[in-house]
Amino acid sequence: MSKKKILILIGSILLIGAIILFIVCVSIFSSIYAKYFALYFPYGELTDNSDVYLYEKMIDDITWNGGAICASLMFLSFPLGITGLVLLIIGAVKKEKPKQVQDNIIDVTSSVRPINPSFNENNDENVMNFCPRCGNRLNSNDAFCGRCGYKIKR
Repeated sequence: MSKKKILILIGSILLIGAIILFIVCVSIFSSIYAKYFALYFPYGELTDNSDVYLYEKMIDDITWNGGAICASLMFLSFPLGITGLVLLIIGAVKKEKPKQVQDNIIDVTSSVRPINPSFNENNDENVMNFCPRCGNRLNSNDAFCGRCGYKIKR
């Protein structure tokens, strides 16, 4: 797996995890808050200064009964999500180095037969306009065939 794909994968996991953590913490925190608010204020509103004391006591109870943990985790989801987003962006923008291609050179000259089998390589009288092995057209000053690499003897 390439580094680019790993960055995108980790970034996605962090970002999705942060979103899920935030949603879960908000829902738990709001249910705790609603439970204690209904317990302390059954009529649903603050009426006088004595209610401020009850409100503070309610906040204290929420804090000690999981509210502080939920709030901390909720705020932890922000840097977690930002880190995931940064990794996603880096992974999306990062360019991969091209893979090294190994040149597999295959010697095909042994399997190629001459077009003109009656051609005598040692005969200087032959004027070679074509390669005797592959039939490629040759210039008069060519030392090797441009197609198959056959050595032209002049």
